[in-house]
Amino acid sequence: MKKSIKIRLIITIVTALLSISATISAKSSTAFANWYSFNIYPVLQKVFSFISGLFPFSIAEIIVIILALTLVGSIIYGIVSIILIIKGKKQIKEKKPFKTIVLSALSTLSMIISLVAFVFVFNCGINYYRSPFSEYSGLKIEKYSKEQVCEVLEYIIIETNKLANEIELDENGICVLPESYLDDTREAMKGLSEDFPVMNAYYPKAKPVAVLSPLWCYTKIVGIFVPFTMEANFNTCDTPESIGHNICHELSHLTGFMREDEANFVSYIACRESDNAYLRFSGYQAAMNHLLNAYYPEVEYEEYLRVYSIISPVVVKHNVNSNEYWSKFDTPVAEVSDTINDTYLKINNQTDGTKSYGRMVDLVIADYFQNIKEN
Repeated sequence: MKKSIKIRLIITIVTALLSISATISAKSSTAFANWYSFNIYPVLQKVFSFISGLFPFSIAEIIVIILALTLVGSIIYGIVSIILIIKGKKQIKEKKPFKTIVLSALSTLSMIISLVAFVFVFNCGINYYRSPFSEYSGLKIEKYSKEQVCEVLEYIIIETNKLANEIELDENGICVLPESYLDDTREAMKGLSEDFPVMNAYYPKAKPVAVLSPLWCYTKIVGIFVPFTMEANFNTCDTPESIGHNICHELSHLTGFMREDEANFVSYIACRESDNAYLRFSGYQAAMNHLLNAYYPEVEYEEYLRVYSIISPVVVKHNVNSNEYWSKFDTPVAEVSDTINDTYLKINNQTDGTKSYGRMVDLVIADYFQNIKEN
């Protein structure tokens, strides 16, 4: 066996064993996952985020594009080579032993897969089993009545209406994304550490997905945290009122809190406490829509219409505009994307799958009764 093949196999075995051992340890012990998230992960996060943050573009997007072009190029090269060989214009090189070819290919593939899994586990995977953010926030989740949900929803609507009068609107009545939004979202997340020390982290600027965003729309993906580069990537084609909240959502994953419902809540808090009117509007409107979606199936349609009628025309216009925009991408591709995302979440200790996004409502309600109404 060639030395290069042996080296690849050793790397595969070592990284695979480390990944499996760490995953099993995290699954079986929350204490281990917590210890890792507080002692080892922050070091990795700062190093990776600092390096990737040196570049103004999304490294992850560049890698995806390069891999796609390489794949297409390899296919074209292979087809052209076959045609030239058939026509006698290209000679077949001396063949290596079939066993060596197979072992070389398999060892290379297995090494790549094991290295990808290794980075994912230690940059992200273990954190799925840590204690949730709610344990550090002091919020006590309880069962709430429809009346309580309505009270919080009406409060959120009123605050959203107020902020709609403070933001800059374009000629179509839709909010304008501030030029400083990348700095604003970063500062909003950094400000969270004052009230929640557990959110203290190195926050680089979020990365706009410059080339692939139009294609992303067909998957209905508005943002992705990439653990391999520690980047918060966001869809630049998203509606402007949502971008601020979605960026903070992805940045929250940098702290190691991977649950989607809690990332939504953390983003809402970061936006709400910001000095920036646009971000506050983005956060409140996101919370409002989550609460509306939770309230709708619980009450009679007339009651839902009564509450909805409280929403100002400016806010309603944003919702209508967003619904019309995203309805254009209701395709089988979006359904497949949702299924893949749902499966990914369930594999990584989020048993509700994509439904876990709805649990943000419980946190918003708990926060209202424990921190806002009492004060």
